[in-house]
Amino acid sequence: MTTSQTSASTFIGIDLGGATLKGALISNAGEIIQETRFDTEPHSPDELFSQVVQAVLALRDDKKAGGRVGGVGIGIPGLVNRKTNRIEIMPNLPALFQIDITAELSRETKLPVILDNDANAAAYGELQVGSARGRREVFFVRLGTGIGAGLIINGQIYRGAAGFAGEFGHMTIDPEGIECACGN
Repeated sequence: MTTSQTSASTFIGIDLGGATLKGALISNAGEIIQETRFDTEPHSPDELFSQVVQAVLALRDDKKAGGRVGGVGIGIPGLVNRKTNRIEIMPNLPALFQIDITAELSRETKLPVILDNDANAAAYGELQVGSARGRREVFFVRLGTGIGAGLIINGQIYRGAAGFAGEFGHMTIDPEGIECACGN
């Protein structure tokens, strides 16, 4: 993620989780101006993508945005290939795996879109406008439907050699438990 150098006064953040989609219209100072929320029950890829588009358009067109939205940042509970800007693995929400979400969402909303792992996005948000502001190193743990971590080193998201640093892994807790969407 990079800090935007636009004259936009607001940005849209989307937290796409295994159970809910949360969206926010955010000021340059990091203040939440408006929020929206949807349940992300198992849907087809098209239905889930439609919810993302609906959330972004509602926030983009909100009068509080003043027509000056600089872009959209999406945090997903999975691994993002930084070279292709596509989802590599997302076991808790597999429906969007097949969609080039950044290109499609940009086309639908006419806004630039950036995609990252949710823990990386949250760590970066804390670095920019939250409790980690002014720090150079941050370790952020995100607990939701899954668990992950975002690492900030020298003020930048640390991704590691394969691009997946901070991910604890996909672990079987109870071998006799409920089957995961990944098949384990």
